[in-house]
Amino acid sequence: KAFKNYTVDFIKVINQTRSGFKHDNYLLLLGDDFTYVPTQQIYEKIEMMMNYTKYYTINGEEINMFYSTPSKYFE
Repeated sequence: KAFKNYTVDFIKVINQTRSGFKHDNYLLLLGDDFTYVPTQQIYEKIEMMMNYTKYYTINGEEINMFYSTPSKYFE
């Protein structure tokens, strides 16, 4: 349940910060935590977050989190 609450907070932050974007895509940079936490643990949490966000919407739009690259984002 705690992770579910964390997901709701995460979605609120995305909703607040995405207002500065001119499109519906939101680039979320990850990686610095790999210095302090084992990589496998980070990826497991990211996967959990991706699974939880499927059940939420922002302004009536589904949230679709996926792995990508900066070059793909700027296409």
